[in-house]
Amino acid sequence: MAKFCTKCGKPLVDGQPCSCTLQGKVEPEEEKKIYVTEETEAPKEKKVVKKVVRKRVVKKTMNIWEMFVAVLKAPVTAMEQVVNEKYFMNGMLLALIECALMAFSVCAVISSMIRMTYNGVSSIANSISGGYSMGRSYAQYVNVPYFEIFFKLLIFYIIIKFLFVVISMGMLNGLGKAKISFKAAFPAASAYSTGMIVGLVVSIVLTFLNPFIGLIFLMLTSYLALIMYTASITGIKEIKRNNCGWIVFLTMVINGLITMILLIFVAQSFVTQLQNSIYNSFGSLF
Repeated sequence: MAKFCTKCGKPLVDGQPCSCTLQGKVEPEEEKKIYVTEETEAPKEKKVVKKVVRKRVVKKTMNIWEMFVAVLKAPVTAMEQVVNEKYFMNGMLLALIECALMAFSVCAVISSMIRMTYNGVSSIANSISGGYSMGRSYAQYVNVPYFEIFFKLLIFYIIIKFLFVVISMGMLNGLGKAKISFKAAFPAASAYSTGMIVGLVVSIVLTFLNPFIGLIFLMLTSYLALIMYTASITGIKEIKRNNCGWIVFLTMVINGLITMILLIFVAQSFVTQLQNSIYNSFGSLF
């Protein structure tokens, strides 16, 4: 007598279970495989998400050194990221470092030239007097107020730098049609500061070796910074690249004219003070 399955009603073969029973056993296995697969692949997806988030955090928390290196390596590419208000402090610190190095480099040139003058006067006096010794060292003869000179130069360069940032912001927003706020203008000018910092460090080192070579390199430093600044502003978002040349030209011309006007009022007292210090230092030699 034939037997039938009590679940589906299909005829049963002797010694073998019904096909519906086998299918019922397979289904949990398939569900288990799917569940295990989803469970094992989920952590991998989480790891990928964590890596992406970590990279974004690094970009958001770029410090002043990372910003300096990024602008130095690729000024055009870096501008796409750093021209932002969140990098205001980094841009301002780079500008202050530039001003401090500029003031120090001028003091270094003055010191080196005075030292060379002292050595020349000393050798002349020695040859005329036939072995005459001045009896005092360079430090005892020369009394130049370098700290006061440095402080005055620092204030002067900070004012000039502030004007440069304001003028460049106006030109970028006017001719360049870019939307740059005052806080974003400092990182926008960071390429110029970066070029100046590199050039000034080299200039200071050369000044102690030879003041004339250091002075020449100091003059060339501004051209290095200008090239970096010209290249960098093309990377600013929403800027009209056709006007970049005019932006740089007018920025430097206006800033240069204002600098010359300020020098007329500042240089006279500065030069007078320096002349009095040098005269008092070398007047007793003769």
